[in-house]
Amino acid sequence: MEIQLYKSENAIVPSRDNEIKLALQTRLFSVIDQKDAYPIVKNAIVKAYITARYEMPELFEIEIIIEETMKAIKNKFGSLREEELSIAISRGLIGDYGDFKGISMITIIQFVKAYLKEESRIKLTLPAKQEKMKPSDDEIYELCKSNALKAFSELQRNGTVGSFGGVVYDFLTSIKLIELEQSEKNDYWKQAKEEYLEYLTKAIANPLDMPERNRLKKDLELFQSGEKKDRIISISKRLIVDDYFRGLIMDETPIETIFEK
Repeated sequence: MEIQLYKSENAIVPSRDNEIKLALQTRLFSVIDQKDAYPIVKNAIVKAYITARYEMPELFEIEIIIEETMKAIKNKFGSLREEELSIAISRGLIGDYGDFKGISMITIIQFVKAYLKEESRIKLTLPAKQEKMKPSDDEIYELCKSNALKAFSELQRNGTVGSFGGVVYDFLTSIKLIELEQSEKNDYWKQAKEEYLEYLTKAIANPLDMPERNRLKKDLELFQSGEKKDRIISISKRLIVDDYFRGLIMDETPIETIFEK
């Protein structure tokens, strides 16, 4: 089977405003089912504990925090979008919204309230008075290059470019720094399927609450029936960018120089 890795418009580097702008394109919490909202809230809260280096509560306690936080967000802050939750928590943890003591449902809700009052967020959600000028090709290139440099730094720290994979892949292929034969794309497609299957299998085997386990089982069923292609494409792009950057490191090629050619 011939595998096509989809291309998208060149992505702009997430600055403080652009980060919000991108997040506003994701789903509203008010329209997300509880079974889908739960893992979003769970991932954000677990990441918060890890980032703040706080000791994780007992399993039953963290499940209560996640459940009650999810309900509060869906019932009171339905205009919040799924990617905005992580932004609100990240900014809260670095003190943008004042001092806090520990992580709890109350703390997270305070972060969300403060985030929703941010001037940048308010401006971006207001109807546009006039069409904004589109960035020039040079501006887009510089922003995308900066995004790639951030992704490279992320790989050096954590061994993978992570969520940067898709946009950086699209950029590097658009300027022909990554050019793969179809057989190579097929190999990455196979690796991505194996990685996703391994992730689902291990996650289902872990002691999880029933809603989360059922969600993962449903994802596994969809994957085995040939669905979840967007997820496989996303993983494929990330694997390709990971390998490309690792090649630069092995060859001792300064990443800044590849954009000067």
